[in-house]
Parts: sequence; structure tokens; C-alpha cells
Amino acid sequence: MADAYKCAGRLQDAADTLRSLLGPLGHEAALAAAAQSQPGSPLAPVLTSSPVLAPTTTTTTTTNNNKDNDHLKNEQTMIPMSKETRLALLCQLADIQLAIDEAALETAFETELHGHPLPTVMEESPAGATTSTAAQSPPVTPNVELTPSGGRDPGSPPSSPLSPISPSDGNNSTPAQAQANRLAQRARQQALQRTTGPPERSGSMLQLDLLAAQALVDDEEMEHSTADTLVEIILDAPLALRYSKYMDEFLKRCLLKLFSTTARSVEREHFRLSALREAHALVARGGCCTPLPYEAALWLLEEEEEIRGGQVCMSGGESSANLLCGSGTTTSSSRVIRGGGGGGGHAPQQHDVNSYRVRCAFDNFAIRMIHQFPTNPSARVCLGLLMRRKAHAQEGTVRPVPQALRRQLEALLSGAMTDDQRIDCASGWKALAELQYENRRYEEAHDTGMRGLRWLQARRARGHEALTQIALALRLVIAKSLRRMGKLDDAETHFKSLAGWTTEGECAFGELSGAAPTSVHQQALRGIALCALGRGDRAGAKAQYERILGKAALGRGPGEHWAHGDYGWLLFEDGDLQGAREQLEQAVQEAQNGTTYVTDSQLGEHQYRLGEVYWAMRGRYRNDKKYAYLCFLEAARAEGHAQAPALAGLGRYLDQVDKKPEAAARCFKKALALDPTLDIAGTVVFSDTFEEE
Repeated sequence: MADAYKCAGRLQDAADTLRSLLGPLGHEAALAAAAQSQPGSPLAPVLTSSPVLAPTTTTTTTTNNNKDNDHLKNEQTMIPMSKETRLALLCQLADIQLAIDEAALETAFETELHGHPLPTVMEESPAGATTSTAAQSPPVTPNVELTPSGGRDPGSPPSSPLSPISPSDGNNSTPAQAQANRLAQRARQQALQRTTGPPERSGSMLQLDLLAAQALVDDEEMEHSTADTLVEIILDAPLALRYSKYMDEFLKRCLLKLFSTTARSVEREHFRLSALREAHALVARGGCCTPLPYEAALWLLEEEEEIRGGQVCMSGGESSANLLCGSGTTTSSSRVIRGGGGGGGHAPQQHDVNSYRVRCAFDNFAIRMIHQFPTNPSARVCLGLLMRRKAHAQEGTVRPVPQALRRQLEALLSGAMTDDQRIDCASGWKALAELQYENRRYEEAHDTGMRGLRWLQARRARGHEALTQIALALRLVIAKSLRRMGKLDDAETHFKSLAGWTTEGECAFGELSGAAPTSVHQQALRGIALCALGRGDRAGAKAQYERILGKAALGRGPGEHWAHGDYGWLLFEDGDLQGAREQLEQAVQEAQNGTTYVTDSQLGEHQYRLGEVYWAMRGRYRNDKKYAYLCFLEAARAEGHAQAPALAGLGRYLDQVDKKPEAAARCFKKALALDPTLDIAGTVVFSDTFEEE
């Protein structure tokens, strides 16, 4: 009978037939069970008298002359069936319900797109008067770039069995048309909540509003909801590709609820954590057949890191961070128990979870995704992020990242991020741009930063949260790359903008990308000082560094290693050897204390500069190997800007102190091969060559 109804296009009758065979689902079953367990409760007579909530055991008699309705009621007798048969019927019911939802969605889209007024739904007010609930909304903007599902042109006639709603259909609308009305009205309310004036929506935003409204309306249904059917399939179905579309559809509806609320709101936070728990529940069943739960969990955790600064606020009796980190037990879907416990309807309990919990949850999802979908672009990006974080952090300390490993990580990330449309991990843009800058590929770092900013802007236009911290880090890489490329005016403009946007104590955290929190304000001030130094304004640059270190001394910001290193080098060039030695020793100490992110090239630059200061101070600082010689040797081992001059300094020591001209000549030749502009190395090498001739 259900197949006959489906072939005749009577989808609602087909769904009712299957539902009568299956009995109560989801919330209906919970209410019926509560009524049977508490027969003396006030709700028991109401629940047991409902033909939908309480399945009958005898044939229901009726005086209705409609044969179809009689047949539907007669089929409400519960028939024993196997688990496989029940699962097959659930899948048929879900397919029909999804088709009904799609038809209602398309009808609402056509109505809103072409500006047809919705039929007025009359409700009875508390005073007894009838009031109209149809929301008034201006026409949607005609520039439509996104077509409805199925790829059909919005201007063509609708292909669904539902015809467009006209004003005359107000009191004779079908249930599907009434659902389309509710979707359109809810979508208008959502658009009005986001803006203070009349909402101007494009085709893509209209479709997103309708999808979010559909997810909310279906979740509010007390009976016959599509979500209940999907949950029943998820709980009963084995891990197989044929059932993956139902799991993905349920998770998509959980994610769509986020876009029904405004950004940074409490409601969106609630929907985000609920979707995160649903993604974890799907993954914890032993894996998924599609990467959607993993991808959703990754960008949900990124938004949590953005909003909470590495601290996630979870609700429920047990911290969801503990659950995601593997310390808790797997719970069932929150949709299944929405009538009972699990935090539904209760005031959420707040739990402060540090950034380690967020990274642990991110790593758990990422590792599972890498093993199950190794060729997925987002999985490859996560692999690069995990390797980068492991490269510089071990046993709670931070260590310099070698140049060779940075190049491998850059190759891995750049190969995975060729297609912007297939990337769901925003931290990958930050990591790739920073690695390219650290590897002295400044043009590539600038281009990656611009691509990342465009990707973040498009992501925000689709209704996601604004990832401000990642955007600040990308703009900082762009400005630093412009300075290295010699475009001082453009770089200084970016640095001044960053300094104005951020405060002294504000840090751009990005632990998921494998980098420690960075003070954007101080980095911008350093960039301004370096731009002034590039123009020859040494006094302005020196004053800028004194301002940075002065604020750090007053506790208004960290005194990072680069500030001590740059200021100490300026003092050395001005002839203040004692002050330069103190600042550069402090820079090396800060870089080696294991609490800040530093590369081997940055540490090598500090050591080379300190070696030059020791060499200029003469005496034991020049002759004793634990001073100048040790600094030059350590700096020569790290690839970077300071490697060639460090080799030249090491050759100077071998030639003038150790009296080993052959070893000194080898150091000078290698330094000259790395940097032909080194005058000292070239003079000594050529002089030795002439003496041999």
C-alpha cells in the first residue's frame, strides 16, 4: 500500500502507512513509554488515547466513509518483524520524508524568490480574535547565484509535486504547503534577527535561511519528524555505505541549526556544542563511511578555540571535553533522549576546559580521520598540523624547528591545499603561510596569506563565525612578507593597521596550527621599527624598541626574545657593547627557555649577534671558546640569514685565535658560497689563493 501511494504521488499517505507499521518513533515512543510506566499520571489518559502515540492491539472501528483512512487505521495493528525488515521500512520512510521536506523547501524558495505573498495563516488570539501570523518581508534581491537543490534554474517552473502558493490558497493548503509556509515565515524571522532593517538576501542566503528553518521546524515537531526517523536508522543500521546518507543528513540538520541564530550568541553556542556531540557520537560508533563528521568536528572546534580562547564551555552532567578527549564514556545521540536527561531542558553547567583539552579533542578527530581517509585534503592538512606541533613541542617544552622539517611540512600542506573549495580547516592557512615565511619564501607566504583571507571572508559570508585570530595572524604574515620583499610603504601600512586593531595584552592564539600565542600588537610595533630601520631611521627604530621593552618592564606585555635581540644589535652598532651583551644574552635565554615558539634560524641569529659582541669585546670573550667561538659554532649549524656570517665569524676565530688557516679557509669558502656579498670571507680567501700561487 505504501508503494502504491508513493507511485501515485501521495507521499504523505505513504509516510502515514509506513509509520503505522513501525509504531511510535523517537519522541513519540518516549512519551508512550512514560505513559505506560506511569498510568496514574495526569498525562496518561491523553497519551494512551492518542492513536499515534499509543499503538493499538485490535482493529480500530470508524464511522468515516473514506476507505483509505479506514485502511490506514486498520493497519495500526502491530505486526512482529525482524530487525532487517524494520530497518528497511525505516529507510523507506526516511526517503519519503526527505522528499516531502525537499518539496516544501523548494516551494518556499520559489515563493520567497519571486516575491509571491504567502497565504495568511489565521490563529486564534488569547482574546478570541483571529490574528494574522504571516510575516511581511520585502522581495529577495534578484541577483541569484545559487540554485535550489537539483540544479534547476530558479526562473523555471517548479518540478516538485507542490505548486507555487498563491494568495487564494490560504485556507485550503495541503500539509506540505503549510510546512512551506512555516519554513518561509521562520526564515524571514531569522533574517530580521540578523539585521536591524529589512533583510536583503541573495539566493544563497535565502536557501541557507530556509534550510536552517527546516532543521528547526523539524526539531520542534512533537510527532512525525524526519529527525526521529533518521535517529532510529542511525541506532539500528550497521556501518555500511548505503546508510551513510541518513547519518550525513542528520548531522547536516544539526549543523544547519547554527545558521538560524546570530554569531557569538548563546543560542549558537548551544547548537554548536550539540552538533559537536552528535559528530562525536557518530565517530565513536566505530567510524564513518564519509568524512563529514570529522570535517564538521574540526571546524566546530576551531570556532570554539576562536570564541573561548582555547577554553571550551560544555553543558550536561559530564564535560563534553572529557568525552571528546577519550576520558568519558560514549553517550547516545542527544536527539534520542530529548525528552529525558542529557542536559535537555536543564540549565547548562559551565566547565572551564583549558587549551590542552581543545587540542586533545582536535587531535582525536584528526588522527581518526587521517587513518580512515588518508587522501582527504582536510586529513592531510591535519597531518601537517599534528607534525608541526609535535616538531616544536615535546614533554611540555618548546624546541626550535629544524629547517629541513619545515620544508617537508610546507610541501605537505601546500600539496593538500591546492583546491580552496575542499578545505574545511582554517588553521591550515595560518600554518602554511607561517612555514613559507620561516623558509624565506616570502612571495609564496604573501600569496598564501591573501588566499587565506579571501577564504575566511567567503566562509564568513556563508554564515560561519568570524575567525578573527587566524585573520590577524595571516595579515601579520602578509605585512612581514612585504617588508622582506622591500615594499616598505605597503608593509608599514599593514603594520600600523594591525597595531591599531589590537591592544597591548591581546594575543593571537593558534595552538591548533602548531604555533604558540603571538602578541600581534608587539609584532606590529616591531614591524614598524624594522620599516623605519630599512629607511635609515635608526633613532625612530631604537625608540620603538625602547617603548616595547619599557612596556614589558611595567608588566604591560611580554618581553619576547626578538625585542631583546633587535635592540641589542642596535646598541652594538651604536658602540654600547655592555648594553648589547646584556640584551643579546637575554634574547638567547628567552629563546632557549622552552616556553615560546622559536625556529632554529631565529635562535641562530641571536647567537651570531652575541658572538659578534663577544668578538668586539676582546679579551677572554674573544679567546675563550665558551663565548665567541661557541656562539659562532651554534649559529653556523642552523640554516637561515645568519648562517653565512656565522661561518665567516667562525673562520675568523680559527684564523686569528686558533691559528688554523686551512680550517679557516674552508669556513670562509662555505660562507662565500652561501652569501657572495660577504667582504671579509672573500678577501681572506683570495689573499690565501694569491699567496699559494
